[in-house]
Amino acid sequence: MLHIKSVVKSLGNFLLGPLDLIVENEILVILGPSGSGKTTLINVISGISQLDSGEIIIGNERVSEESIENRGVSIVFQEDALFPHMTVLENIKYANSTEEDINKIVDIFGIEHILDRSVGALSGGEKNRVELARAIISMPKILLLDEPLSSLDYPVRKKLAPDLRKILKRVKIPVVYVTHDREIAWEIGDRIAIMSKGGICQIGTPEDVFKKPTTIIAAEITGESNILRMEMKEKSGNERVVGWGPYNLEIVAEQNGNEETIHVSIRPDDIILGTQGGGINWMEGEIIEKIFKGHRYAVELNIEGVEENIRVNVPLDHNEIKNLKKGREIWVHFPKKSMQIVLDN
Repeated sequence: MLHIKSVVKSLGNFLLGPLDLIVENEILVILGPSGSGKTTLINVISGISQLDSGEIIIGNERVSEESIENRGVSIVFQEDALFPHMTVLENIKYANSTEEDINKIVDIFGIEHILDRSVGALSGGEKNRVELARAIISMPKILLLDEPLSSLDYPVRKKLAPDLRKILKRVKIPVVYVTHDREIAWEIGDRIAIMSKGGICQIGTPEDVFKKPTTIIAAEITGESNILRMEMKEKSGNERVVGWGPYNLEIVAEQNGNEETIHVSIRPDDIILGTQGGGINWMEGEIIEKIFKGHRYAVELNIEGVEENIRVNVPLDHNEIKNLKKGREIWVHFPKKSMQIVLDN
């Protein structure tokens, strides 16, 4: 177990924390934009950077004052740190493991066929596997991964991510994986922690943080989202009536936001288009643009009486897809369970 307890680290004008976090034998993905504190967090866990205050506990041992060599931590960065003058096997053996451990880790990573190759002869995906194998073979208590797939081309990264998750689940130690790539986060993480401005603004399963974002940054970084400024009008239990321009919309909400002005997130996939409307959460809109996105169209809409435009994702087999042309008027529906009140970060 990794326990980050009331950790604070300042770097110039940037402040990490105070931050509390527990990581069990799981893959925790730290997802956040550049400058949110992801790498700083990795550095204080590993001992690369010393804390201003707080504690790092690994297992039952307080390691806040220990050097990186004495923390039982392995760390893999963006750029590979393999020794170019050594073969794959020599790089792995550098961790001073037994022959039995080497055979086991080689089997797990499926790299038997490249053991005699020089590092310079490896592809990007092969280098990633070798570096991860070398990190894991040292039997660390914690594995820290700082964007290890980011240097790979998209097809290679997409293919390698599911394999990496399977491998990391077999290791059965706490893994902290830092990334700004939400697709990697979905593929790999047991839980996802959203970082913003040096703190964690939301943590939960991939499904929870996607379907129920609690902050604007969580809504934006976990996927496409329409963030709309609305006015709170009525509250009853978890039911809300909010004003958006001339419309009164019903929401099922788990948090209030500001009593007067709130922000509401709704995913483009959740908005419904129809030729007939009227009733709760139905509005009239006009199509501004239709953009081909491969497996869907993104439709930009202006809602009558509202300054903000919205985006709707429409599947290719939608029965009105051929008729969704610029300038057409169409009905738009916001399902009340698909809207989330999100807080400023």
